Amino acid sequence: MLEIGLEIFSSNSDKARFIAILFSSIMAIALLFANQYFNHRRLRKETLISKIEELYTSSTSYKKIALEMIFILAGIKDKYETHAVLFAEKAILLNDEVYKMEMILQLYFPVYDFDLEDMFAADLFPYYEKSLARLEIPEDDFFTAIDKSREKLHLNSYNVNEICQHLMSRHGF
Repeated sequence: MLEIGLEIFSSNSDKARFIAILFSSIMAIALLFANQYFNHRRLRKETLISKIEELYTSSTSYKKIALEMIFILAGIKDKYETHAVLFAEKAILLNDEVYKMEMILQLYFPVYDFDLEDMFAADLFPYYEKSLARLEIPEDDFFTAIDKSREKLHLNSYNVNEICQHLMSRHGF
């Protein structure tokens, strides 16, 4: 077997041809791996950017829904049935947005240990259940609670927006 190999590459031109084929093969394999590496990085970056956009959109929707809930809650004493049903629907939408933000942060950006528990509707609107039960709530307490809900909403939105801005600056914006 060794004799056959020596006979095949006995001349210098055969050895040069073998080295050129070997070098070309190694270069092709190296370029293939480099291409795969850069494609994977590009796709990962595109995915992260789309998830940051989705997180930011979800944050904006969260704030919009919560503000609508505040307006509904402020008028709940006038038209109870209509507003209570509408408020409950908005509460479900709000909680869905919180779950969506939580999922994106935990799956794609686990570095951020952001507590979303106080963003849910029950935590954001403490007097909601009492108003649904038609309990008498002193008007000053009720409107103070609405103001606290608004402040809490702005703080929650600010915190999520800060995360979004940091992610945007970190991942290519």
